[in-house]
Order: sequence, then C-alpha cells, then structure tokens
Amino acid sequence: PHFRCMKFYMDWAIAHGVPFGVLSCGFQFAAGHSPSNAVALTPWVPYLKQALFLTLRSPTCVKVASELTGRGDCHFFPDAAYLLRAPQQQAPPQRKSLVVVPTGAVHPGDSLVQHFTRLLHREHYDHIWMSMGAMVDDAVILKDTRRIYPNATIIESPSPTEALETIARAHFVISGRYHGLIFARSSGVTA
Repeated sequence: PHFRCMKFYMDWAIAHGVPFGVLSCGFQFAAGHSPSNAVALTPWVPYLKQALFLTLRSPTCVKVASELTGRGDCHFFPDAAYLLRAPQQQAPPQRKSLVVVPTGAVHPGDSLVQHFTRLLHREHYDHIWMSMGAMVDDAVILKDTRRIYPNATIIESPSPTEALETIARAHFVISGRYHGLIFARSSGVTA
C-alpha cells in the first residue's frame, strides 16, 4: 500500500521532469524474511534508479538498494525522527503511564498486548493509545481500543512534537510503528 501511494507521486514527478529523491527510507520485510528476499522490492527498482539521491535508514537497506540498483551512491542516514528532541521535563509525572502505538501485530486484541496492559493496569499505569499512522490505517484499531479499553486515553492525530512528548513522559512503550520505537529510544523510555 505504501508503494502504491508513493508511486503516484514518483510517476507524477517523472512525467513532469521533476527530480525526486529518497530521504530516510527503510525496507521493511515481513517477519521471518531476510533482506535476501528482496524480490518484493522489484517494482521499486526503476524508481530507486531514477532518484536523484538515496539515503536509507540502515546499512542493510543501503546494501540491498545498492545490490538491486547497481548504484554506488546509496547512503546510510538514521531516521529523521532522531532529529527531534524531547523537552526537558520540569517535574516527574505524578502517575506512571503505558503508551501503545498500534499497527500490525500491536492492536487491542493481541494476546501479548493484553498481557502487558493487564500487568501494568495492576501497577496503576495510565494507558494511552496513540496513533502515529494515517487514520485510514488506525481508525479501526482505535475503534476496537475504545471498546476493549474504555478508560484508556486515545490520541488520534498527534503532531510529531506531541507524539514525542507523550512518549518521552511514558514509563513503558509498546509500539508497532518504527517511529514510536525511535521516539522511545531517543527519550530513554523502555520499549
């Protein structure tokens, strides 16, 4: 789905002679697959070859892109989310909190998520479910969250700064989204 959305913009750029590049992108393979299974990236190859520049999120992604395209100018650059910094907290929060950033396997019906939410509920953690994706992806998950966890706080469309501040104040994060993990890591929060 992400490729189809990005393809629309790249096709437009190519048709109109507008240069485009790839900034802080990463290849995400299904669980149990290795980067050697890069066949899934075959539709991307013509676009990767035409990009003015390629910066990727990991050395492995750089290796895969170089092998697929034959380009020697692919570069590693950590995710741009690392550029944001959480503000210094004035005082510690009064209550402990769990922040759940749903997508994929991280959803309110998942048994591992339910285990952690029950465990932390017993320890009097506040539960915050925060979307860090498009509502077209997360709306159904948040609807289920409201039904299963009626006392949880739901944050639907945070700005990047609001998302980072919410995660930085948390004591524990469960995230299915890469950027949720980056924000937790850069804030020193257990994820």
